[in-house]
Amino acid sequence: MKNTGPEGGIKFYIVGGGIAGLASAVYLIREGRCPGVDITIFDGAGISGGALDGSGSAENGYLIRGGRMHERHFVCTWDLLSAIPSLEDPAISVKEEVFAFNGNFQRATALHCHRENGPEMIELAAGDRLFVTLGSMVERSATGGMTTPAPLRPKSTTGLWALWERIAAKGDAFGRPRAFCEQVAQSKWMSFTVTLKDPTFFEYMERFTGNRLEPVGW
Repeated sequence: MKNTGPEGGIKFYIVGGGIAGLASAVYLIREGRCPGVDITIFDGAGISGGALDGSGSAENGYLIRGGRMHERHFVCTWDLLSAIPSLEDPAISVKEEVFAFNGNFQRATALHCHRENGPEMIELAAGDRLFVTLGSMVERSATGGMTTPAPLRPKSTTGLWALWERIAAKGDAFGRPRAFCEQVAQSKWMSFTVTLKDPTFFEYMERFTGNRLEPVGW
């Protein structure tokens, strides 16, 4: 399968199989005309999806670790940030600052992977592209039950946060990960999922609000 896009023959490597990494692969295929065979996604978890993963059943309950609160295409978010001046340069907006930062590409020469059969190094050619998704709202997450709370797990020496810290140590252009992950107890986020066995709650909500709830939400 030939790469008919402008970057013909180039290999693409994506670190992180969450929504950001998967979306990168989608756009490479759809907009960049890159064949899927030239794209490799790496993730430390046993399942792809990151904060989009979900599991469980009606009998045992459902688990959704992350949350999706952005509107489609982030239109509202970027519209808001376009009206907020940057702290570093008030002459430009936060939106312009973010876009400019994203356009500041850094050169990587190799990708170091830790597989079950040992370490592996993938050398990157001059034209290859490496996409790294940094930080994760569900890394080191823990789950509780009906009688036990979820334990507070400290930051790990491996994973996406540790990877970001190692990359950031190479220069200020790579951000400040410790501003987001250093105080776990202060920045932790908790959620819960309710599994209902019958439509009683929805019937009460319909009478209370006067709105008809679709059966698909039961």
